[in-house]
Amino acid sequence: MIAKVSGPKKVALYEESPPPEELKHNMVRATVLACGICGSDVQLYTGINPWKKRTTYPIRLGHEVVARVIEAPRKTNFRTGDAVVSVPVFSAGCGVCSTCRQGNSHRCNNSVRWKMFEWSWGLANEIWIPSHSVRAVGDDISLDYWALVDLFAVALNAMKIGNIWLSRTVMIIGAGALGLALCQVAKSIADVHVRIVGHEYGVTLAKHRGWADEIVESASFFKGRCTSDLVVEASGRRQQDAIRHVADGGTLCLVGSFSGTVTWTYAELARSISVVTPSAYPVYEFEEALRLIQMGALHPDPLITHKLPLAEIQKAFEIAATKPPGALRVIVKPT
Repeated sequence: MIAKVSGPKKVALYEESPPPEELKHNMVRATVLACGICGSDVQLYTGINPWKKRTTYPIRLGHEVVARVIEAPRKTNFRTGDAVVSVPVFSAGCGVCSTCRQGNSHRCNNSVRWKMFEWSWGLANEIWIPSHSVRAVGDDISLDYWALVDLFAVALNAMKIGNIWLSRTVMIIGAGALGLALCQVAKSIADVHVRIVGHEYGVTLAKHRGWADEIVESASFFKGRCTSDLVVEASGRRQQDAIRHVADGGTLCLVGSFSGTVTWTYAELARSISVVTPSAYPVYEFEEALRLIQMGALHPDPLITHKLPLAEIQKAFEIAATKPPGALRVIVKPT
C-alpha cells in the first residue's frame, strides 16, 4: 500500500504496482521502517505548492525514509536485511550525467530521474529506490532516527549557503523540527552565538539541550530589532519581519519555503544585506549529515514527537499540519 494526497487535506491508501522490468535492474527493493512528514509534504497536503502554480492530484509524498533491504542488484554492496536511507530525488539527481558526476547532483536537469524515483516515495509499505541514492546506516541508534538525515542535510546546506563561518551571531526564526535542526548544525560546525525565537516547547527544548544560547521573546521580535549577522527564517511565515533583524552587511537565509509575496523597502535592502534561498542540496551534504548523526554531534531523537502507523496517515498529516503543543516531527511507521 502507498499513501497519496488525493486533494487538499485528503489522504488515501492505494494499491501500488512495482516498477517496470527495465528499471528494476538498477533499483533496491526495501520495506519501509519509518518515514518523516516534512514541511513540504504538509504544504502539498494543505493545497499549497510554492514550486508550481497548480498541484495535480494524487501525489506521492514522503522523502525522509529509512528502510530495510529486501533485494538489491548484485553490482551493489547491499544485502537482504541491510538498513538503508534514501537520498531524496531533488538532491540525488540521475547519478550519471556530467552535472551529477561533478558533484552538483542537486542541479541535475535530466528529467529521467523523476521517472526513476517514482516508486521511492516513503509513505508506503514497500518501495523501490534507485541504487545510486541508497546509503547504509547502522543499528547502533534507533533506526527511526535515520529518517531525519534529510532534515539535517537541509539545515547543513542552509548554514553553508548563509556562510555561517563569517558570523558571530545567528538567529533562527522558528522552533519546529527544522529550526531545532538548524540550531544543532550551527553549534556543530561553527563557534557562534545562537538565538532562537518560536513556540514555547521548541525554544525550551533548544535551551535545555544547549542548542541555543539565547531565547528571543516573541514580543521583542515583533516590536524590537535584535540584530544578528545571519538570520535564518525556518518557519515559512516570518519573511517580512525577518529582514529587520539582520545586521548591516549580514545575510538573510530563507530556508522555510513559502507562498505569496514579500515586500521589502529600499531602506531595508540598502544595508548591504544578502538574501539567499537554499533549495535542494548536493549528495555530499546528505552524507555529511549522516556522518554527524553517526558521530553523535546531531541528535534526531528529541525531534520525533509522534509515531503513527500507515493506516492512520490522515491523522498523521493532521498533526503535522496543525502542530498541537509539543508536536515537532511526525513519522509514519508502515510496518
